Amino acid sequence: ALPRGNKAFAGGPLPLVAVSYCWRSAAHPDPFGQALVRFAAAVRHAQRHRAQRHNALLPKAVAVFFDWCSLDQKDAQGNRTDQERASFQGALASMQLWYAHQLTTVFMMTDPATD
Repeated sequence: ALPRGNKAFAGGPLPLVAVSYCWRSAAHPDPFGQALVRFAAAVRHAQRHRAQRHNALLPKAVAVFFDWCSLDQKDAQGNRTDQERASFQGALASMQLWYAHQLTTVFMMTDPATD
């Protein structure tokens, strides 16, 4: 996280990272935080080692998009309010932009975390 009052990015956007990952269970994509730990390790690696395709390091400060955390999820009874449902459906309609934009770095975590 950026420290409060950080002026380094005032007036400009942060580089964007979108994360695509396998869900561990239907109730929660990462109930034990294993995917998050693997993602953090991958980010640290990308910040220290140049990518083969574009020979660039991932910047130290980035904005991260996790769909599960960023979208309204169903409550414990499996429901959303009308406003949450509309917001969720609107987000799904344009979700591809998070992953397909040429200025987005995408981490694809294709193996589900294991115990």
